[in-house]
Amino acid sequence: MRLRILLFLTLLGTVAFGGAYFFSYRENQSLQIALDVGGRKIQQQQATITSLETAQARDQAQLLAMDATLGATKTRLTAAESEQVVLRREIRDLRNQLQESATHNTLLTKENERLGSALSAARSNRASLESVREYQETIAKLEQALANAQAAQLTPPTAPALVQTQGVVLTTNRGRNSTVVSVGPADAFVVVNYGATHGAMPTQQLSIMRGTEILATALISDVRENYSIAQIQPQSLRGALHKGDSAVLAQ
Repeated sequence: MRLRILLFLTLLGTVAFGGAYFFSYRENQSLQIALDVGGRKIQQQQATITSLETAQARDQAQLLAMDATLGATKTRLTAAESEQVVLRREIRDLRNQLQESATHNTLLTKENERLGSALSAARSNRASLESVREYQETIAKLEQALANAQAAQLTPPTAPALVQTQGVVLTTNRGRNSTVVSVGPADAFVVVNYGATHGAMPTQQLSIMRGTEILATALISDVRENYSIAQIQPQSLRGALHKGDSAVLAQ
């Protein structure tokens, strides 16, 4: 009887142990499955984290590159602004230089015009001087002819002495009025039959007239015995001068 009870208890313990082992095995499998699922989830999350870290690193690299590009752009912008300031200064300087050049060109043009006028006047004066020398030679011949005529007593002393030489009439006595006997080139000077014997002196002023019209003003520059050479003042010339015009001594 006791043996049966012992066997029964042993069998009962074995069944209980087997049941416990079975339940424990099932539990371990469930836990293993859960563990495998959790491991796969962890791997997926780890892959996601790795991907996110890679994307973050890429974004960080792009951000750094953008910062570098932005810095380079700022540098170029600053350089462009500086260059623009320099260009504006150069443009202002060029405008000033152009204005100075235009002013200088204007002055040069005026100077060229003045030099041209001076050259023309110099050429005219040269021609006048040559003509003056010719007329001085003619005057010398006229004076010699007059002296010869006076020496030969061709006319009474009380009458005006007239000598005809090369188409010029010489009169040896004269009052305040005299006559133009020759006109120089370009009306630069006149020869008048008014000389030292009539009271002529250098720098005396004569009014060259035709009738009542004053044609020009002349200053005596060379005085001979019976004739004088008078230079025409250009600014006073109001018409062409001719032989026979009157030469009146100014007051």
